[in-house]
Parts: sequence; C-alpha cells; structure tokens
Amino acid sequence: MKDGSVVATERFPPPGYLTLQVIAIDRSLAGQARLTLQGAELAEFGPCRPGAWLRVFIPGPQGDVGRVYSIRAFDRDRHLLQIQVMRRRHGGVRSDWLLEHLQVGECLHVIGPRGGAEPRQDVDWHVMLGDETAVAAIASRLQRLGPEMPVEVRLDVPLPATAYREDPRIHWLSRDIRANAEPSRLWQAVAELPPRSGRGELWIAGETGLARALESWCREHWAHCELDVRAIGYWQVPSMAND
Repeated sequence: MKDGSVVATERFPPPGYLTLQVIAIDRSLAGQARLTLQGAELAEFGPCRPGAWLRVFIPGPQGDVGRVYSIRAFDRDRHLLQIQVMRRRHGGVRSDWLLEHLQVGECLHVIGPRGGAEPRQDVDWHVMLGDETAVAAIASRLQRLGPEMPVEVRLDVPLPATAYREDPRIHWLSRDIRANAEPSRLWQAVAELPPRSGRGELWIAGETGLARALESWCREHWAHCELDVRAIGYWQVPSMAND
C-alpha cells in the first residue's frame, strides 16, 4: 500500500479512470480492510504484476483526493480486484475513511495499474523488508515464489502477528502502537539475518526515509554479493508529508 496525493483542483473524474463497484468489504481483522471491487472494465485491466498499485479517489472536504494502494489480488475472468487498506501507525485520514465509512454498493474511481515487478527466479535467495503498508505487496510477491526458493521476510507492524492472515513465511515484528517513536525493529532484524552470499534480490518498502536507509545499509554490508535492490517509499512521517 502506497500513500500519495493529488491536488483537489485536478479535473475530476481524471482521464483514463475506471469506475468500480465495491461488492465486499472484509473488516474482520482489526486495523485493516480488504476491499473487493468489480467492473466490466477490468476485462482490459493490466498488466498486474506483484506489487502493482492503483490510485483510488476518495471524497474529501475540498474534493476527491487520490491515494495509492497496492493491489492484493486480481481475477480478470470474474472482473474482480482486491486492495488491502491498513491503518497506519501515524494515522491517515483517507485510509481511515475507507476503513470506517466506505459501504458495499458504493463506487470508487480508480486509475491503474502502475508499477510492480515479478520477483526474480534466477537468484539464490530473496530478502523482503517492510512495514504495515507493504503487507499486500509482499504477500503478492511471495505467491510468485515456490517453496524451494530461500526467502527471508521481515515486517515491522503495529498489531500482533495474529492480526494478519498472510503467508506463513512472513516473520512479523509486532510492536505496540505506543512504540512509534522507537527505531524500527527492522534494523535489528536485518542485522540478525544469516550471512548473505551468491546472488540475491532485496525488496524494501515502507516509510521513505527508512527504506532508503535500509537500502544503503544492505548495499554496504552485502557488498560481496551480486545484489538486485529495489527500495520503495510508500509514505513519509507526518512532519514531512500531508495526509
């Protein structure tokens, strides 16, 4: 899940948008919702690679505002698409609206898909690091990797591990939301990973500053490896970004 915005004065609906109906909302787990959207326009949707995202236009006091969310699942034959909305540890007005107020039967304007990439199959190992905003993207990437591929996944999240129904290969670093001011637990987790060698793919997503810092650390400490790195900033701490 990424979080970005567009100015409310932008022409709306924007060019190239799709109108999708919300046919199901799963709010069974605290702090998250899985939205199932449907529309005949999805017959031409794609390509939809792991980690792909779309921009969802959400009502706001000064007009509809775009926010970006990772695609959790896509079924072209049934014209179905799922996105997963997570309550961020620092809050998010637009995400909170989807979590609390969106109703089945309503329609959303979306643009996409954009981005995403297939995980490499020609490497010796994968490492994936992220926070709660990266859950959907990492889960979709794991679906493309067979059980024989060595993979280490660490996700720093504000809820207990039992709050997530995802791939068992994910190792959850659960923290109380009151620990937001503490350094990310990803630092200790990545330092404790087994030594790296050979060829690997490193995929990092989450808060922008943290993603960049982790990328630099890994490049330095795994410099002896043949390393393919992708670090993506999904959001910024409130002092540096508007919600």
